[in-house]
Formats: sequence, structure tokens, C-alpha cells
Amino acid sequence: MILLPKPIIKLAVKDLIRYDGLKTELVIINNIMDEKDSTILNRNNVIGQNNKIIVSLNKELKDSQEMFKIQQKITESVEVSLKKQKQTTYIVGGVGVIIGILIKVLFI
Repeated sequence: MILLPKPIIKLAVKDLIRYDGLKTELVIINNIMDEKDSTILNRNNVIGQNNKIIVSLNKELKDSQEMFKIQQKITESVEVSLKKQKQTTYIVGGVGVIIGILIKVLFI
């Protein structure tokens, strides 16, 4: 058995207590780091889901814009057709009136 002076034994006990405290502190710090890692992972998952939603909404917006352009073209085409139809109706109606007047004049 080795006999050590009392001050050295006190220092050894303090070091052991301090080591135990540091060991506990290290465990607590590791737990905190694990929780923070988990929080970061969850946030990254949320960000990834939000990015998917944004991509989907951008696609829908693009599709809607394309549909709107197609609808504008259809509307313009219908307007042009209506103008042509009005002109044709006006001409045919005018010719019909002239023919009607000529027939009336010829048979009177």
C-alpha cells in the first residue's frame, strides 16, 4: 500500500470529481447536439417538401399561362370569323335586297 500526503489525495479526489463532472457535461452536450441535428434534419425535410410544392405550383402557373395564350388565340380567331361572317351577311343581305327590289320592279 502506498501512502500519499493528504494534499495530494485531496487533489486526486478533486480531479476524479471534476472528471466525473466533465463526463456528465460531455453526455449533456452530446444530447443537445443530437437534438439540434434532429431539428436541422426536420427543417431540411420541411424545406424539401416546400421546394416540391413550389415546383408543382410553378408548373401549374406555366400550364395556366399556356392555356390562357391558347384561349386568347381562340378568341382572336372567333372574332376574325365573326367579322368575316358579318361582312358576308351584309353583302348577301344587300344583294338579296337589290334582287328583291329588281324583282318587285320587274313584276310591277
